[in-house]
Amino acid sequence: EDFPRIRVGIGRPQAEAQSISEDTIVRYVLSDFSPQEEAIIKPVIARVSEAIDCFITEGIEAAMSKFN
Repeated sequence: EDFPRIRVGIGRPQAEAQSISEDTIVRYVLSDFSPQEEAIIKPVIARVSEAIDCFITEGIEAAMSKFN
């Protein structure tokens, strides 16, 4: 909490049950992207790159204003 960071959410695994085990979530987070996810992530990476550039050159307030 003592330093600024850029976070990118990934969601949660879809499941039929209401509760999902922590192990299932860990495997989901660490798994390879599916072809559909690959198509989604490429523009996200470009947007994150823009956010990092803005953060470095214009500061955290400008980056938060533009990218949140």
